Formats: sequence, C-alpha cells, structure tokens
Amino acid sequence: MINLRNLIRDDLKIQVDEIWRKAKSFHEKQKGDNINGREHCLAVERNIGKLIAYNNNYKKLNQTELFLLDTSACLHDIGKTIENKINLWNYDHGKISKKLILENHEQLGLELVQAVFIGHIVSVHVTGNVNELPQGRKALGM
Repeated sequence: MINLRNLIRDDLKIQVDEIWRKAKSFHEKQKGDNINGREHCLAVERNIGKLIAYNNNYKKLNQTELFLLDTSACLHDIGKTIENKINLWNYDHGKISKKLILENHEQLGLELVQAVFIGHIVSVHVTGNVNELPQGRKALGM
C-alpha cells in the first residue's frame, strides 16, 4: 500500500505534517455521526493513497496535487462541530469546513491560495457535486 505522505517531496511533507499537527485541535472538536476525528481523517488519507496507487495513478499527479489531496483528507471534516448549540454536522459540513479553512488558514499553516483550493475540495465532499466548483481562473480567486 502506498502512503500518500511518502509520495510528497520533503519540503511539502514538512508542511503537511505541520498542518496535521495544527489540525489536532479541530479534530478534537468534531462531533456528529463521526466523532473519531483524527482517526477518520487518517483513514481517508490511507484510502486516497489506495485509490491513487491503483494502476500507478500517483505518477500522474504532481507534488502540489498530492499535497492538496493529503491536506484535504486532514481538514475535510473540521466543519463537524457544535456552534452556538447548533449541530452543524446536520448541515452540509463540507461548506462549513471550507469556511473554517479559509478563516483559519494562517493558524493551520496554509497560504491563502492553498486554503482556497483545499476549501473547494472539501466543500463538495458531502454532495459529490463537482459542478458546484468554480471553473477556470475563478478557482484561484482571480
């Protein structure tokens, strides 16, 4: 089995490891149908590794894409929280995760452009509707 983080070059791997470390406080706040937080995110990371290992698909991805996939696995469920006694996991927590990633990108160790991309990825993980994603240069906020 391929470990997704082991495919990432050293400088990006250091950043990924730091993001996982910084995300721990968010993982600990996760609630709802999946309260396993970090363990669940690690399982998602492993499953992405398995998917891209199939037919050596990881060779088709560049370092930035691998970084974004790994970091998205880490942050995809941070919107599963309780805020003001409202169970946000009952809503589209992918959209809430995106909002939290953008609001807390510096705290998480992300550059804004990285946060934008990761936010887009996690925003559709509940619905799977990639047609909701911006097309072309709008994806970068340009």
